[in-house]
Amino acid sequence: MKSAVSVLTVLALAFCAGAAEPPPQAKAVKAKENPMLRLTGGYILRPGMKQGEVSFLNAQKAVPSSEFKPIAARLGKMLHLNFTVKDVEAGGGRGEFAELLRKDSAQFAVFIVDDPGNDDALVILPESRYAIVNVSPLRADGGEGAFLVARAKKEAVRAFFFVAGGASMPSEGNLMSAFPHIRDLDKVPADAFPVEIVGKVGEYLPKMGCETKAFSTYRRACKEGWAPPPTRRAAKASRGNTSSRPWQSQS
Repeated sequence: MKSAVSVLTVLALAFCAGAAEPPPQAKAVKAKENPMLRLTGGYILRPGMKQGEVSFLNAQKAVPSSEFKPIAARLGKMLHLNFTVKDVEAGGGRGEFAELLRKDSAQFAVFIVDDPGNDDALVILPESRYAIVNVSPLRADGGEGAFLVARAKKEAVRAFFFVAGGASMPSEGNLMSAFPHIRDLDKVPADAFPVEIVGKVGEYLPKMGCETKAFSTYRRACKEGWAPPPTRRAAKASRGNTSSRPWQSQS
């Protein structure tokens, strides 16, 4: 009898201990607690702020507007902006696009159109604050069905980042900074190239089939066999070129 009571006591204690253990969800919540949030009380949106808005304005039927809503929500969460997706009627004229943006509540817009007569899939107008995605060229190379939808969504994201300054510089005084008014362009020299952008362009162009000049030492070129062998005559002819000194090697 005593042994039976002992077993029951052990089981009861084990049960109580198990009941006292917090569920996994509670553990996860406690682990994620931020001491700073306890001190500050968390974050709250300041009232009265004019929060920026970006619109994806869909003027075609091949890719429904519902396909763009997930990426709009994702961008809005990342950038703390209001992103909206709307269906609009637009014939494709630039003036019509500008007028639609003027009437819209957004400061930036990405228009999605289906224009078979235009081979440009992406048109960026930074100062006008809108971009155009044309789904018609996206049908090439098997771009039908789900592939067309995926391509259109990706181009819409690229269009937004381009028109929203993703390829520009936040610093002033260079040609790739923001110019809210055309007269602001008069303040910047024509050769004010930001070195960061120049570096990016130098890496980007070869990937698009635009090879840049490649330089090599004369010694290495001779070893690789694509430069003429050094001679005294070549040495005299190349004295003005400081990048190679063939006279250092005599034939």
